[in-house]
Amino acid sequence: MTSARPIPEPGSRRATDLVFRHLQRQIMIGDLTPGERIDIDAIATDLQVSRTPVREALLQLEREGLVDRQAYKGTVVAGVDPVRLEENVALRLQMEGLAAGLGVSQLDAYRLSEMESALVELDGHIAAREEYSLGVFNEYNRLFHSTLYAASGRESLIRLVDSLQVEADRIRLHFDVRSSGVNTEHWTILEACRAGEAATARRATQHHILNAYLRTRGMDAVPRDAEMLLAVTKAEGIPARAVEVTAF
Repeated sequence: MTSARPIPEPGSRRATDLVFRHLQRQIMIGDLTPGERIDIDAIATDLQVSRTPVREALLQLEREGLVDRQAYKGTVVAGVDPVRLEENVALRLQMEGLAAGLGVSQLDAYRLSEMESALVELDGHIAAREEYSLGVFNEYNRLFHSTLYAASGRESLIRLVDSLQVEADRIRLHFDVRSSGVNTEHWTILEACRAGEAATARRATQHHILNAYLRTRGMDAVPRDAEMLLAVTKAEGIPARAVEVTAF
């Protein structure tokens, strides 16, 4: 693990927050790898804090799904289960695609403005590279998509989508999203919404979700062992490979 500047105000809430952000960043950039044990004493020494803010930061990381506590080993960096990731993406393709298609016709000027504002914020934060990766993306990505899905007015569907997005947010924190071009895909979805093209918005949303999955896996196409995801792409009529998200 790379060393860092001393954390100010040892024992304070601010110290806990800064330890949390430091460890979160180490996990995201790969300095702390899945399965690696978190040494509380070493972190406290490196950051010049007591053990208390380190323990509190680890509890936050556990709630985020970024670390696990294991018997006889202590706290270790959590990995991304490829099967869970595949299941999450497969369900999101269906549920978010449906919510997007249903939401378009109900969007008003205020909601469209909210979606645009979220994308402007994302574009503005891309230059602040670490901040963009460590939470800002999740915040504005959720605002953009949730505004569209909420317009559908389908409460049960929205609850299902929300639970899937919570898990997706946790998974995303393991990866660097800074240079993926994902916000360009967001703008394409927004263009379809402004035009009232429900089918286009649905399809663009689905391609966007699948492309994000493939980026995290470092692949151009869905692997053959991802049976659930392959079944869903076939049923939805989506190519099981990366597709440029443009105006269709």
